[in-house]
Amino acid sequence: MAYDNVNDSVSPIELASEEIIIAELYGEIGDSTSALEYVEKAANNSMYHIDIMDKTGEDAGNYMAWPTPRNLPWILWEDHLMKPQFDFIRNNQRFVKSFEMLKSNSHELK
Repeated sequence: MAYDNVNDSVSPIELASEEIIIAELYGEIGDSTSALEYVEKAANNSMYHIDIMDKTGEDAGNYMAWPTPRNLPWILWEDHLMKPQFDFIRNNQRFVKSFEMLKSNSHELK
């Protein structure tokens, strides 16, 4: 899956993590348009991440060390999108779509 990254030196994991923090900042200042834009970007980039993260190497380990058994979509919706910064856009269809996409693709890593 392609991801929204102009600079290929930044991984989708890093990009999604940065984008969700930017979305939170826009949420804190009440900028719904920008907050929604960055929620969507983070959600889309996390989908690329799950394609890679679930592939195991020859040693049956994941491609990189990860500090939690949860995948990135799970972390994004549970640790970030549940924050009060998003209360003002929580019922927006764009937010709901991104939230549901993340939640439905959440699982423990293999």
